[in-house]
Amino acid sequence: MRFKFVFTSQGGNNIFIDDINISGTVGVTDTYVQSLNLSVAPNPVTDRMVLTYKLESAVEVSWSLLDLYGQLISSRNLGIQSTGYHRYEAINLPSAGMYLLKINVGKNQIVKPIVMMDMVK
Repeated sequence: MRFKFVFTSQGGNNIFIDDINISGTVGVTDTYVQSLNLSVAPNPVTDRMVLTYKLESAVEVSWSLLDLYGQLISSRNLGIQSTGYHRYEAINLPSAGMYLLKINVGKNQIVKPIVMMDMVK
């Protein structure tokens, strides 16, 4: 949220802004994200990542994995999926590091941080 104060002078160049109170909700809860019941497990990820989610209506679902520079590492379009619970398992994941998982559900987009770890042998 941004505020812009505009001052028009009748010859002077002094302006004083005092006693500004802004109140309201500090954090915003997105009920759509909550209704998805989205889970990415495990996190940190080693050799596979499992996405589970619940759809309230049939929508197109896709995901993209980005590095922290915004470079696309991999993506998958899962197509239009029906109402209900869904599970998707991703394998052949990139090397250890920090990534962003961008999940598109219809016109909504959710971004989750993901940590990839090498498997301990």
